Amino acid sequence: MKTLLSFLFLTAIICFAQEAVTVRVAIESRDVLVGEAFIFQVVVSNAKDVKDFAFPATNAFMVQPLGPSNNNSTQISIVNGKYTKIEKREVLYNFRLVAKQEGNLVIPSLTVVADGRSFRTQPVRIHSSKGEEITDIVLELKCSSAECYVGQTVMANWKLYFARNIQLSRIELPLLENSEFSFPPYEAPIDNAKIDNYRRIPISDTDSVIAYLSYENYDGMQVRCLSFSRPITAQKAGEFRLSAGRALCSVPDKRARRTRRSPFDFFDSEPMRSVMIDGKSFMLKVKELPEAGRPANFSGIIGACSIVTTAKPVDVNVGDPIVLTIALKGLAYPDTARLPALTSQSDLAKYFRISDQDSGTVQDGNKVFQCTLRAQNSDVKEIPALSLAYFDSPTGTYTEAVSQPIPITVHAVKTVTAADAQGTVLAAPVVGTEVKALDDGIAHNYSYDKLLHDDRAGFFNWSSRKWQPWVCLGCLFLYGVCGALNWMVARRNADPARLAAQHRLSEAMAVIQGGKADVSDLFNALQGVLAAKLRLPPGALTFHDVKVPLEKSRLKAEDRESLAKLFDSFEAASYSGGRADATSLQAETQRLAKLLSRTL
Repeated sequence: MKTLLSFLFLTAIICFAQEAVTVRVAIESRDVLVGEAFIFQVVVSNAKDVKDFAFPATNAFMVQPLGPSNNNSTQISIVNGKYTKIEKREVLYNFRLVAKQEGNLVIPSLTVVADGRSFRTQPVRIHSSKGEEITDIVLELKCSSAECYVGQTVMANWKLYFARNIQLSRIELPLLENSEFSFPPYEAPIDNAKIDNYRRIPISDTDSVIAYLSYENYDGMQVRCLSFSRPITAQKAGEFRLSAGRALCSVPDKRARRTRRSPFDFFDSEPMRSVMIDGKSFMLKVKELPEAGRPANFSGIIGACSIVTTAKPVDVNVGDPIVLTIALKGLAYPDTARLPALTSQSDLAKYFRISDQDSGTVQDGNKVFQCTLRAQNSDVKEIPALSLAYFDSPTGTYTEAVSQPIPITVHAVKTVTAADAQGTVLAAPVVGTEVKALDDGIAHNYSYDKLLHDDRAGFFNWSSRKWQPWVCLGCLFLYGVCGALNWMVARRNADPARLAAQHRLSEAMAVIQGGKADVSDLFNALQGVLAAKLRLPPGALTFHDVKVPLEKSRLKAEDRESLAKLFDSFEAASYSGGRADATSLQAETQRLAKLLSRTL
């Protein structure tokens, strides 16, 4: 009975000592305009595990999740010898909202699950007014063709027209995330003479495009225009409404007058407000390639092209390598072009052995492939013409591009026999003085003074001795070893944090791999291993602190789950009065510590 009371008393102390989990919301403004973007934030404090949640469906707002972020801090104070440590752990979930209608609107309540408990936020009321109608900022999308075929690449061109001063934050392009299209690699050409007219525009948290700033005529007005392009390839047939996306920018706020920021500021500051501009969509019709007339060796290339071949060398022996270069010219988007296997060219495969061709590279706007040919006999007089079947999209028919044959000269190779390799016996004796080489060898035909070496020591004949080069090589080797050791020491000392992490790791592994340790020491050692491998500051860690870095590492999902369960076991044994088998905990800790040391 006393043990049970002690356990309940200890549990109550721990529960009251821990800070309670709280969920609250924050909003950038309660007075917005239709089409104006503002930030709505959900703040979760003192939670170890927060489940991902979605914004409820609503017709009043356009919602864009911006992802969670951590806001952790620790404050330590010592007053009159009293040690106080205040830890602040917050997870911030940000949403960008845009009011779609005017009137009194309600941001609905959200359900957040933190540490196994459900929390509901309070609904937030805001007022949305119509404000000004923005007609002088327009985002348009147009493709290079309104119709195309499956597998054909067209250029998607975006243009942002604006007749006022704006501060562009980003342009969202949902088309680039559409799984019904593929997007070949593309680098926009840049005119170095007009380099000041280019701007880098973010389109996501990790990607951006290079846009060109110019003046254009739009709806009878001279306006500024930001334009950029991306190639897209349709993967299936159908009619698609391609969304131009949205432009998030800041414009002058006409609701407020200009104010001075301080008495010493001689320039008025103009207040700004964020707006979201919806782009105009574009209809693209994608057609299937016709079955009628499709050749068996169709290459899959769509669009007119020509094929040009060159070979080097052209004067060879049978079996000598000939490098064949194949250039596909006239393709609008050469990156995606693929060359069928050359073994399908019957005339070529009949007279040559063909190596595997490479995947090709783009050179001066052409797709260039290379392979190696070897003539099989001396009767070969030329590298035959190559044919490439492609689909000509302007005419809607299949056609062939044919290269020119390349004349070559192939020489026969004499077969070398064993008699050729050993030489033949002379049929008749050689007339004249015979070379005596029976006993003394060929040295019999030279005088002895010519056979003697000058072994006198001196500066000019030092290299004639056999040991000098070995001494020089030994000196060079020693110099290289000393240089490598010096570099290793300098590299080691250049990163003190790495040395400290290695020291913490060795101490933690010594505890884990050592003799029987108690639960607290094992938990501290496991936290030390994670802190050392992830370069985190030393101290008590929770699984929530290491969850995101572990998800980005090569650690498998089942191992992360085992680590989470091990943390729960340690925390239950250390903080919640739970019972645990120290032997089994140490065995599991040893296994996971070795895995973390190898993987992270």
